[in-house]
Amino acid sequence: MQSEPLLPPAQAAGTPPGNGFLNELGWLSAAFVLPAASLSFYRRVQRRSTGSAILFFMLFMLAITLVATVGIVLQLSQVSTVIRGAFVSGRVPEITIRGGVATVKGPQPAILIDSNGTFVAIDTTGKLREIDRERYSNAFLLTATDLKILSSTQGAQSLPLSELQKVFNQDPLVINAESMARLWQGLTLVLAVVVFFGLLIWNLLVRLLYLALLALLVQLVLSLFNRKIPYGLILSVGIYAFVPVIYLMYIIGRLTTAFFLLQTLLLLIAWGVGLAAALAPSGRDFIGPDRPLRAWRALVGVPWLLVLGVDRLFTLRNGGWFDFFAGLLTAITLAIAGWYSLPPVQPELPNFAEPPTAPSL
Repeated sequence: MQSEPLLPPAQAAGTPPGNGFLNELGWLSAAFVLPAASLSFYRRVQRRSTGSAILFFMLFMLAITLVATVGIVLQLSQVSTVIRGAFVSGRVPEITIRGGVATVKGPQPAILIDSNGTFVAIDTTGKLREIDRERYSNAFLLTATDLKILSSTQGAQSLPLSELQKVFNQDPLVINAESMARLWQGLTLVLAVVVFFGLLIWNLLVRLLYLALLALLVQLVLSLFNRKIPYGLILSVGIYAFVPVIYLMYIIGRLTTAFFLLQTLLLLIAWGVGLAAALAPSGRDFIGPDRPLRAWRALVGVPWLLVLGVDRLFTLRNGGWFDFFAGLLTAITLAIAGWYSLPPVQPELPNFAEPPTAPSL
């Protein structure tokens, strides 16, 4: 049995997308938007190398990682304001530890948390000496000389305040609005580095491995239908098809709870549409005549990407609906721009054939 040709002749030959840094930069920039709205984009994927697709994937995931990290840091930085407010309002008293002995400014015992089996309190007067283990599963009690800790997993422990001072290498150790805000800012910086590299490993390595394995599965399924398509082309299309899925999954996550394997299901659908467009017959698109890419259309999607970015950074109220309607408006605008970018229909000229001449005598 003969296998179907991999690509139509015109596509198999391919036309170079152009030379130069600006051409590649334009392609990479357009790939942030056009995979979500342009079948012509996928028709041109097979003219580019798999390395170009992987380069875009790295840039795309780096951008996602940066935005996510900054968003988390902004949320953590708000805790610093909450800490200051707690000390200023008197809900948390100022504590000074000198020579292993704590003194507190304000009324005692100071009960900070007492709910759902959790207890946090400060008392250097001796009224509270121990944690009620029958009532609480997790608790912290600061006394004049010790920090008593109760954990549901580690049990009860007691840390002398003199040891705590050694950790911070300060005597006296003052715990107030300023010192706790500085401590939290330092902790936020450490967490930002940890979060950035953690997300980078997940987005770059784990997700690329996920796409690579799915590409093998797609190639296997296509081979069952006697379609021998290079693995590199399948992976490239899958990388670009992942772009609209990432956007859509974020919006779904802001509006509701996604069910298990929804991302994979959406990706396989987008992957199939992208491959069908890439392998469409010469001169035809998946839904009609082939049209120029018109990379400038990617600019239409920039405002939507900004809306998504701002919502990710600041978690806007009803941000999911802003993301959804901004995306819908962008899709409509891109569809209109795509319609007007259709190549003009060439009128069919009549055949003015010359009349036959009479034979000469």
